[in-house]
Amino acid sequence: MNSYFEAPIFLIMIPAFFFLIFIGRAKRKITASSGALFLLAEVSRTGRALRGIVFVLPKFLIFTGICVIIIAVAEPRNRETKIVSRVESGRIAVIIDDVSGSMMGKNIAILKSANMAFLDAFCNKEGGDNDGLSQNLVGVVAFSADADIRMTPTGDCAIIRRRIAALEIDSSTAIEKGLWKGLALIIEWADRGRLIPNDEFRRVKASLYERQLRIPKKSAEFCRTHKGLSLLLFTDGDFDYRFQSREAALQMTRDRTNFTAMNPFNVIDLAKSLCIRTYFWSMGDLPQSYKDAFSNPPGSGLAVQISGLDKTELIKSYEDAAKREAGEIISEEIVEWNPLKRYFISTGTICFLLGLLIFWSKNYSHREGKI
Repeated sequence: MNSYFEAPIFLIMIPAFFFLIFIGRAKRKITASSGALFLLAEVSRTGRALRGIVFVLPKFLIFTGICVIIIAVAEPRNRETKIVSRVESGRIAVIIDDVSGSMMGKNIAILKSANMAFLDAFCNKEGGDNDGLSQNLVGVVAFSADADIRMTPTGDCAIIRRRIAALEIDSSTAIEKGLWKGLALIIEWADRGRLIPNDEFRRVKASLYERQLRIPKKSAEFCRTHKGLSLLLFTDGDFDYRFQSREAALQMTRDRTNFTAMNPFNVIDLAKSLCIRTYFWSMGDLPQSYKDAFSNPPGSGLAVQISGLDKTELIKSYEDAAKREAGEIISEEIVEWNPLKRYFISTGTICFLLGLLIFWSKNYSHREGKI
């Protein structure tokens, strides 16, 4: 069914209107006076038929107009179906690359190739504008002894490619700093202080060095509002040996033996609390505690240990992550019910007024008697 009435009870007024007009109506003779049209109608049967039409027309228009207005009062609606496309998920990804000294040579070259494969799958999606900008945004963070932002999230993937190609080797490895820098970048860029104000954000950051993480108050709302956020971190090193497990990290913060060190488990848990998926590739030892931290609950992230840095394997892994995060184009059928009341009112009013105009015109008189 393509149409319906919101208030069909008003349609009862139409037969009621018939009843008022035709029941108990006295017979009477209707004649007209003056007008060349009526003189012409006297000469033949066709003329008599024309005369009858002339008498009936204004009444028909008035009656039709009233009926159509009654239908308008019953709130008619018509169904319209349209196909729309939307992006299911995937908006912002931040690539976090290890540029420490041990990445010298083929390691950094393979990592760059994997990054490029990710961009090929993540950026070339439907919905880009005429300037060739991707519907998805990508940022870049590089880390060694410290971490810095090489590019804030942008839809211009050509710039991202140039920034990745320009990465150069630096010094030692501080994985937790790279992870935190990428996480902070994606939070600030996506939220811009709306759900996590600056003061709260600073308190959250301070808690990363403490025993217990401070979860943002509106973390659930953040998850609902900012969907499709992801981090992709590659390293050929290990986390600080003093943080090999959650228990060791808690003991360190409890004893304050290394209070200036950031607890990497707190960073991972913060990402989870905000529904930011984290992909972690490591050439070094990957303790079970980190596999669990990144991968549980299922769907919150992924931790992969890559021995020997197989180029084909790493590229495929980055491509798979891009396909999951880039967002699938979903076509869906949307049904809308559009009100038709205004069209019926317009049509009914025109018919009614036109009927009155003819009825009251100087060439038409409606009275008892003869010409």
